[in-house]
Amino acid sequence: MATDARVRFTKKVIRDAFLSLLREKSVKQITVTELCRQAEINRATFYKHYRDAYDLLEQIETEALDHLRETSQQVQDVNSMDHFVRLLERAREHHQEFAVVASQNGDPFFSRRISACLYDSIRSAVFRHLPELPEDKKAMVCCFLERGGSGVL
Repeated sequence: MATDARVRFTKKVIRDAFLSLLREKSVKQITVTELCRQAEINRATFYKHYRDAYDLLEQIETEALDHLRETSQQVQDVNSMDHFVRLLERAREHHQEFAVVASQNGDPFFSRRISACLYDSIRSAVFRHLPELPEDKKAMVCCFLERGGSGVL
């Protein structure tokens, strides 16, 4: 079901206000009142879409990971290097958002979730494109690429 343009706009405004506040303070310190003031919306509008600031943070994280997974699915037929480069390009498009969300103010464990998502995608590509490589070598290639990609991010 397509989301109404007004709903997409409202969620974007809330998200932008939240990320702006998250640059300055911890998610624990962000109140819904403050967030609504920053986004120039009322509390009822916020609660129509989110339970609290933690729910908003979780939805942002889930959406970011879904985008990475979607990109991975879209590039299944390309070689491993192109696959990896496209994943990193997709992550780069959202790097400021990732950095804020994964910071101490947001969810410091988010970077681990990104790494796990990268690893799963890389593993799929490596196993598909290098079937003759022994299992232990495949695992090393996957770890190497995932750690390098995570370091770049």
